[in-house]
Amino acid sequence: MRYLEAYDLISTALMSGNLPFPTTEPLIAQFFDDHVINVSLRCSQKVNSEELTPSATNIAFTNSDIQSNKFASQVFKVERTDSNGNKVGVPFIPESAVLTGNDDTIAHLGYYLKTDISRGDMLVTTLFAAADTIYNTLTVKSTAHGLDVGDYVILSEVLSAGGAPVPANQVYYDEFVNQKRFEVLTTADADTFTVLVTSDATVAAALAADTISGKWVEDTKKIYFNKSTSNTVTVYYYALPEAKNSNKTKIDLPDQLITAAMHYTFADIYFLTSNLELGGPHRNLANSIEEEFMKINRSKEAMQDILPAPLQDFI
Repeated sequence: MRYLEAYDLISTALMSGNLPFPTTEPLIAQFFDDHVINVSLRCSQKVNSEELTPSATNIAFTNSDIQSNKFASQVFKVERTDSNGNKVGVPFIPESAVLTGNDDTIAHLGYYLKTDISRGDMLVTTLFAAADTIYNTLTVKSTAHGLDVGDYVILSEVLSAGGAPVPANQVYYDEFVNQKRFEVLTTADADTFTVLVTSDATVAAALAADTISGKWVEDTKKIYFNKSTSNTVTVYYYALPEAKNSNKTKIDLPDQLITAAMHYTFADIYFLTSNLELGGPHRNLANSIEEEFMKINRSKEAMQDILPAPLQDFI
């Protein structure tokens, strides 16, 4: 099933609910798309891994399917490769349990997950470079930004600026830059960093030499360790479902679980109106569908992510 058919089915079913607001496609998509990801991580669970080589106490994930808002629930196992080439398990520890001290006082390596967050302003001298097919390098001017290459930022409140603003291009800023997430490519100095904006050939040509202003928020997903390590670390995680490129994209879930995501969506929309009588049964039905799927399809699989951390370490 494609997203388009799912939206149509949900919209048609909600017509009989006498809702006090229109159930537009963007509203349905906001709830349904998120439930597709959540249901996939709970039930479908496609396993992937990433090898990282930290040089201190933290390192950013680079795979796009773990650099997401769900990353803390995706990771289920971490291993390090010791000096003899053997894989050794690294246990999870809550950040609140990490002790302050030097590495000599910490006996065992442990990990926790964290999103680095900082904020700053994009000055009016922020500039789009000339188009390179569908790409523009955006050079962001921001005083003492504190970012490193490989960090991620979300740009917002983007407006035309500078000595010769181009307000006509605001629609392009909103579509391809505003509220979008970018990787930091270079940091020429403490007040400058660059990101790559992807659009199409027409838009890229129009953006060339534009100056803008706005704000940025760092959004870097990292694995942290309680002591410095230089060992190669392998992080095992549940990959996100295939990304939705358009409404015609096929939903990357088994049909049974698509139905569960739809019922979660019904529940959320009814809950917006405090209609627990209609929303509750949909939520319960979605939970039952997930439980049935797990019993039939995953009853004999090991699911380390639901075991308490000490038991993981023991196994």
